[in-house]
Amino acid sequence: YTCEVKVERVGCFIDKSRPLDKLLVYRRIPYNHEEQEVALPRLLCDCAVKAQLQGYHYIGLQYYAECWTSSESEPHYGRDGPSTDKCFNAEFRPCSQDDSECVGGARANFIYKIVHQ
Repeated sequence: YTCEVKVERVGCFIDKSRPLDKLLVYRRIPYNHEEQEVALPRLLCDCAVKAQLQGYHYIGLQYYAECWTSSESEPHYGRDGPSTDKCFNAEFRPCSQDDSECVGGARANFIYKIVHQ
């Protein structure tokens, strides 16, 4: 899946206090887990495009179908600390450095930085 907006992986962070407070994309209903290998790259791209158009610099994917950003100029996506076990790849396995796309599970965000060109 090719996206016109480039992103850089930042990492997986706990979300207790909603550090990213603006929901950009919501695709939980209807949702087909069997299409996750296609849905996750599409979610990341659609979110990155929307974030770039609106001038945001960071996005977080959560719960396989949500994309969040922050209304703050310097988002505090890491304020609840890093997570080592709450982010996953498109095959629902723990996220690794080799995975091109990852997503946070419940109460976690996988953070990406938008590469503005």
